[in-house]
Amino acid sequence: MGREKNSFIQEVLKHIKSNDARHLVKDELAYHIKCSAEEFERAGLSDEEAEKKAVEQMGSPIQLGLQFDKLYRPRVDWLMLSLLGLALCFGFLPMISTGYMSAPHFALNKILIFLLGAAVAVGLMFINYQRLIHHGFVLYGIGLAFLLAFHGTNFYVSGMPRLVIGPVKFESMMALPILFLAWASFFENARLKLWQLGLLFFFSLLFLIPVSVLPTIFLYIVMVLVMFARRLSREFSFAKTTGVLAGIIVLFAAGFYIQMNNYQKLRFAGFLDPEGNPETFGYLYLKLRKTLSAAGWFGKGGQGEFLPAGHTEMAFVSITHYAGWVMAAILLTTLLLLAFRMASVLSKVHDSYGKMLVTGAVALFSAQLFYNIGMSIGLLPLTSVSLPFISYGLMPTLINAFIVGLVLSVYRRKDLPAREPSAPKPF
Repeated sequence: MGREKNSFIQEVLKHIKSNDARHLVKDELAYHIKCSAEEFERAGLSDEEAEKKAVEQMGSPIQLGLQFDKLYRPRVDWLMLSLLGLALCFGFLPMISTGYMSAPHFALNKILIFLLGAAVAVGLMFINYQRLIHHGFVLYGIGLAFLLAFHGTNFYVSGMPRLVIGPVKFESMMALPILFLAWASFFENARLKLWQLGLLFFFSLLFLIPVSVLPTIFLYIVMVLVMFARRLSREFSFAKTTGVLAGIIVLFAAGFYIQMNNYQKLRFAGFLDPEGNPETFGYLYLKLRKTLSAAGWFGKGGQGEFLPAGHTEMAFVSITHYAGWVMAAILLTTLLLLAFRMASVLSKVHDSYGKMLVTGAVALFSAQLFYNIGMSIGLLPLTSVSLPFISYGLMPTLINAFIVGLVLSVYRRKDLPAREPSAPKPF
């Protein structure tokens, strides 16, 4: 018994290209044939006759295989890939506007960053994200071990440790993608209670805060809170979820302000009243305002004064001054469309783990985008938050390429049947 069934299933699978789809179809067909055979057995047929009849009832294996192949074929989001490519190309603009592109060392580095970013995003697209769901604690441990390594380094940049491996200098920000994957798994784990999630979160902060700049801590908290909100929304009303998050945000904001030293408070005062501190902490805010107001629709080309961090954190300002508000609008529209395109995947995916990954990815990407633009136009305090794919730097580009690549992976498998849901138990 089973020869007819196995032969039929193998013939169907020959016409399905996707490995992930083959496993699903194999289980699905075996289940349907088993159910049909049991019905024929109850009608009085022998085991072999019942199975043969059940297989015949399934129809042509070739036609069935072709139908399944079309139904479960992996998809490529060409629009998202195009927006990613355009954003990576725009990353050359701050190098041109600041003159760094004329330096062979910087030009070569930027080309390598471009190629590595594209390779990471496209490579991740072909990885089955669903295989990561059961490895949350392993990923969490790897992330904490990576952060722990910074405590033993003797190499510092601007007062913060860097982990040097060969020619590459790692920042603690590189732990975010690993911890992001861990949290997506945690929030899909029905056995983890609220207090356990809280312990995991605060324990990770103990490792992250001593070796990280404020923007990295900010991005980590935003990422976890947004993913936590998605989990809460399954159990509570919108009002209750919003209330809980608002309370947590106020608590963290108060904690950050209390921990701020006098220098940081003076910098914050410069943001609130730049005119009152024109020679000190308000100087850069006034300079940015002046630089943007002088840009015009089509920019000033190579004219203008030196702008600190014009190829990194202040890339949007340097591009606007160099190429004008028209180019700035095109660049910003591209990044916004990329963020919206990633968010739109939520409505196309049936897998709850995939939705959680997309939620965290959009949160990480959007937090960088909106904060950088906000501080560039004077709406938020200045800090070292990069503009995704535009600011010069290997680590920020790789992190954002990882984010987009993961969303592309989720989109690629959007037509596959959803994994059996593991709904969180009430807290």
